[in-house]
Amino acid sequence: MSHFGVITPFLPDWEWSSNLGANHWKGMTEKSKALQSNIGQGGAFKNYMAEARQILNDFDDSRYASALTRKGMIRALIQVWIEDPTLAKATMNRRTLTQLANASAGFTRMATVAMIQLHLSYFGELDDWDADLFETSRTAVSAAVEMQKTNQKFLDVVETVRSHPDLTIQRSAPKNIAELLVDGGQTLEGLFTDLKLYGLRNENFRGLVQYAAYLHRIKVADPSVAHDFLDDFRSDGLNRSRGPDGRFFGLSLIEALTDKGDKKPSAQWIETILCIGGDPRMSYTILWSTWWQPVSERALETMTRWLSDQDLTLFLRAIAEFGRKSNNEEILRMYPDREKFLRGLQASGLIRETRLYMGHRARSFMRAVLTPMQSRSVTRLEGQTDTSIIFVDCGDFHIVEGSHSFKLWIYPGRPVKELTDRARYSVEINEFRNTLPDLYLQSGRQVAGITHTASPGTWQYKALQIMIRRLGADLEPYRMMTEDSYNAMRRRIGMP
Repeated sequence: MSHFGVITPFLPDWEWSSNLGANHWKGMTEKSKALQSNIGQGGAFKNYMAEARQILNDFDDSRYASALTRKGMIRALIQVWIEDPTLAKATMNRRTLTQLANASAGFTRMATVAMIQLHLSYFGELDDWDADLFETSRTAVSAAVEMQKTNQKFLDVVETVRSHPDLTIQRSAPKNIAELLVDGGQTLEGLFTDLKLYGLRNENFRGLVQYAAYLHRIKVADPSVAHDFLDDFRSDGLNRSRGPDGRFFGLSLIEALTDKGDKKPSAQWIETILCIGGDPRMSYTILWSTWWQPVSERALETMTRWLSDQDLTLFLRAIAEFGRKSNNEEILRMYPDREKFLRGLQASGLIRETRLYMGHRARSFMRAVLTPMQSRSVTRLEGQTDTSIIFVDCGDFHIVEGSHSFKLWIYPGRPVKELTDRARYSVEINEFRNTLPDLYLQSGRQVAGITHTASPGTWQYKALQIMIRRLGADLEPYRMMTEDSYNAMRRRIGMP
């Protein structure tokens, strides 16, 4: 379902390769529209218009059928429909349009131009008014064009439709034009000029083209590199305008932006999605209900996974930054093992969701790299300013890992609300060290708190033994450990 208004103001101007400048082109467009509206608008036609409006206002089958026997009235009826959307919606249906297309008087060339304009004016809405009205309208346009003699000396929009229905009147026209714009390096204004559409009212059609162009541009873009066009999606006007399916266009953007297969997105790409819909893990917010509840499950899962990857990167970077800036040799020495373990867990595909916690000083170390939206998604950790902690949901089990002397905690089953409630903006570190383990133990669930020892492979062996043997996780030990730690573990302890 689509309910388009005038959507062009929400969309940025496109550049074009024509020799005409933007102001020149816009001026020419306005003049063309003025000329178009004034052609054949003499006293006789004004009388036709008044009669046509009355016929449609007080709709009567016999008067309507009688009007279709006069050429001037055919064009007048079309023109009234163009100028009055409310009247068009009320009286333009398959029956009335079929009668008009089959009228004995036939179409003049000017009436044919008007019929093309009518089709473009309500391109995305016709089927909402009456089932299959779009096809009835397209057929009427094609029939009117066939009535006109080919004129190679004066190539107007009639000749454009005759030679390029795929770019003008067919349902796929907006998509076809969009692909020319993006893939062929053409531009909207230049292409509309070439298609002789610049003198017609076509905001609805133009809007559909621009929507399709945005989606196609996303489809062919590499998400791992920077793109200027992503800045357009920071416009709330664009995101909340109604797309071809009747939904907020931002929902289509989110689904397109997350439909990139296994390609890793850039920070800009992720930030763009967050700018449109906010964090998909904040399911208690109105923003989530607006943007994430209506999108596909695939889009929601993909974005959550991308944010989990980002959380892991930020957590590991926080550890490394603190180790370097504080000259803490112990942290720096153990960093490769911690990074390999978490990256291995990530590569296994088990991670569903993460949550990052940072103390005040840890945030300060990361202030230069955290975007405002990332800062809002990081939960404040109270009680130890240097520490960073990450919660990792792996489905059948979950872990809590931290920097400094924090243990690696492994919990079986689904996480408790204390870990998943994002409405809590701050957490005391003692909740991780004491409260949570006690809560699980009281419920009869086994909990493992593993100390990160300096002995290569020791703490990883304990963790993997629990994950693989007790919890049934499908993990490859060599993917979870550095080469030195893996070899040391095999020589000293064996495989978990």
